Amino acid sequence: MNFDGTWQRIIEHSGEIFCAVRNLEFTYELIEDCMLPYRDGNFVGRKIHRNDFQYVFDNGPYTGPGDINQLVQGPSFVWAILNDTRIIG
Repeated sequence: MNFDGTWQRIIEHSGEIFCAVRNLEFTYELIEDCMLPYRDGNFVGRKIHRNDFQYVFDNGPYTGPGDINQLVQGPSFVWAILNDTRIIG
């Protein structure tokens, strides 16, 4: 599996509802190479760059967002997206 294909699926599913580990629903939009997460329609306040997703993709597997907490911005969002069946296939 290559990351470019994964990133393309992340782009394709922008605006859809995803669920973090603790069942907190969120959506996201992409602006350039950054993902902007939203909960209840409100911007969460951090942009997550494509490189954060690629780092986790390239260096996993990880067992949960706690494993990447110190490695990337928005670990719960990154984890949820990269482990969703729409993204991983």
